[in-house]
Amino acid sequence: MPGRWQTPAKCLDLKNVDAGWKEVPDVMTERSFLGVVIGDGKLFAVGGADGPDGVGKPAEHLDLKNVDARWKEIPDTITERLALGVAFGDGKLFAVGGAD
Repeated sequence: MPGRWQTPAKCLDLKNVDAGWKEVPDVMTERSFLGVVIGDGKLFAVGGADGPDGVGKPAEHLDLKNVDARWKEIPDTITERLALGVAFGDGKLFAVGGAD
C-alpha cells in the first residue's frame, strides 16, 4: 500500500545469499526518510518522518551480534529532522543536515 509508514527491517547474510532475506525485529518507531549508519557493532536508526505531516527525532540501535534481539532506544536527537546524513566515527554518532 503506497504511502504507508513502515517499521520492517530485513537482513541478507552475504555469506549465505541463497538463504534470502531474513526478518529481524522491527524498528520501534514507524517512519521513513530516516538516517542509518553502522558503528561499534550496532545499526543506528535516527530521525525521519513519523507521518505525512510529522518529523521526528527518535533514535535507536540494533546490536548486530544479536540481530534477533529488539531495537534499543538511545537519546532522541535535539532537532526533529528527516532525510538527514548520519555518520559514526571515533565512538560518536553524528546527525548532519536534513529537513525539518
